[in-house]
Amino acid sequence: MLYVDPASARRGAATALLDAIERLAAARGAKRLTADVSDTANRYSNVEASSASAAIWLRSTTNGSATPPCPKRLPGQPPGGRDNASLKVKIMARERLYLFDTTLRDGALTTGVDFSIEDKRQIAAMLDALGIDYVEGGYPGANPIDTKFFQSKPTKRARFCAFGMTKRPGRSAANDPGVAALLQADADAIVFVAKSWDYHVHVALGCSLEENLECIADSVRAAVAAGREAMVDCEHFFDGYKANPSYALKCARVALEAGARWAVLCDTNGGTLPDEVERIVGEVTRVLPGERVGIHAHNDTDNAVANTLAAIRAGARQVQGTLNGLGERCGNANLVSLIPTLALKGDFAERFEIGVNETSLRSLTKVSRTISELLNAAPDRHAPYVGASAFATKAGIHASALAKDPRTYEHVPPETVGNKRAILVSDQAAVRTSSRSCTA
Repeated sequence: MLYVDPASARRGAATALLDAIERLAAARGAKRLTADVSDTANRYSNVEASSASAAIWLRSTTNGSATPPCPKRLPGQPPGGRDNASLKVKIMARERLYLFDTTLRDGALTTGVDFSIEDKRQIAAMLDALGIDYVEGGYPGANPIDTKFFQSKPTKRARFCAFGMTKRPGRSAANDPGVAALLQADADAIVFVAKSWDYHVHVALGCSLEENLECIADSVRAAVAAGREAMVDCEHFFDGYKANPSYALKCARVALEAGARWAVLCDTNGGTLPDEVERIVGEVTRVLPGERVGIHAHNDTDNAVANTLAAIRAGARQVQGTLNGLGERCGNANLVSLIPTLALKGDFAERFEIGVNETSLRSLTKVSRTISELLNAAPDRHAPYVGASAFATKAGIHASALAKDPRTYEHVPPETVGNKRAILVSDQAAVRTSSRSCTA
């Protein structure tokens, strides 16, 4: 917390406060700031005016970090008393990231995975308790299990999402059976999948580029008119952007202009690399608001987590993925790896806030292993953060250092994610040898 000198406060926040904001932004990389003014100090400062000029958000927040020194009192100005109360400025440097889980929809496309309706309900409850913001339940109307699953919303806190196609070309949203099934589902939000690669529009849909844009807009408007939150998964966005950036961007823009809360950029084929993702998302968020842009990455080059983090750095604020990285072909971005990275790693933890709190984070290992049990599969021992070997060592020099201070060979404390440390005995451990037996 920064206290501006009372006499400086009398000069108005436009001078003293903005001076402090510049130092704070430089020192902390703060994206947003809040001002908290006492009743007395409010007489001496035009907070409303300065807030508008500095894009300050006037609401309460907390921060415990150190701040730069306060401005000095001007020569000849009296010390502050009751009538010279100080102006307090607090940092709110963390932006909200929204976690979207598609285990029950995209994860169900994994070879060998067949969720029962009981499985789906159990997984939805786990995701809800974990702190996930959006749970995508499946595709109502596509199969009997999903249709039945959407008869009753299974989440209490998380927004429950129904997935489906935009309306078909040549008919209205009101006369499209697929859109009707989505609107009939007991869901908070509707996720429309839409083509954003011109090649796919011509080949897969067989319609014109303008007709595809009309399908996106009409479908979104129908969902919004029904009182649902709408979002659009821009399928093949990155390949589409590389082929025809203007059209791919137009698909996302049309979705937002029609009322969608999110336009999600999908690396559907999973072949885009992190540097490309960061560049393209950065270009998108320069013309579309990042707080309405999401990322959906597939793992075909083993880069889904890296691509997701690159998109966040570039401005995307919704993160899509699955538990244990389940998904078609090589899987999706693994939320079990992404969540602790966002919560515990400085570059992200200092900048962003997610819905998973410290207590819920400690259940992550159990959640991951429960999913494996439901699939009758052995948990991956080598999974980052949650695997049985994630904090295990059998090297003697490593074990010796761990005994002195675990930080020597652990990037985070295992208990933060509900895991345990393991020190193994093996022939790889170093053995002390008499100096007389050591020969060159």
